[in-house]
Amino acid sequence: MKTKTILITALALLGLTFTTLAQVTNKALCTERESKNKDGGDPILIKTCLYKKYKTISRGYPDYKGRYTYVYELYKKQPNGSFIQIKNAMLFNETKNELLSIINSKIETDYAAFANDAETKDCFEGAAFAPFELDQLGIDFDADKINFNVSFGLSAACMSVDGTTVSFNLDDIEAYLNN
Repeated sequence: MKTKTILITALALLGLTFTTLAQVTNKALCTERESKNKDGGDPILIKTCLYKKYKTISRGYPDYKGRYTYVYELYKKQPNGSFIQIKNAMLFNETKNELLSIINSKIETDYAAFANDAETKDCFEGAAFAPFELDQLGIDFDADKINFNVSFGLSAACMSVDGTTVSFNLDDIEAYLNN
């Protein structure tokens, strides 16, 4: 019993050290793992990142050709230490609309590049860019950045150009985040 108590105390201290280190260096702590796919084939990819009092989990699900589609979840740490899932808008402060405008501008630039490229323009024929709302973005942290992922909703034949990722350095996004 004493060994178990010592081990739990050591793990708690180690976790506190990592959290403190991440906060001092303004970096997210991320782990990646694979999970067996019940349908067989390629594994499900799971990335979990902690940044301050937030956690992101991104899960990549393979199709029959080994191409991955991702699902993103955002959590906030509660005073009791547990995490609850939150909407994207809750990650940001009152300046979130300014940030969303910047993100949409960058997404639209990528969209226009794909739509005007000779090799991919057929995928965008008859479609027009529509700005995204915060809760339509897939958000995940990386070591030193935050990613905003979107899908344009194109057909499977156009999967290679069916979205983009807009990234910001964590230091640069700090002014938009809730404390």
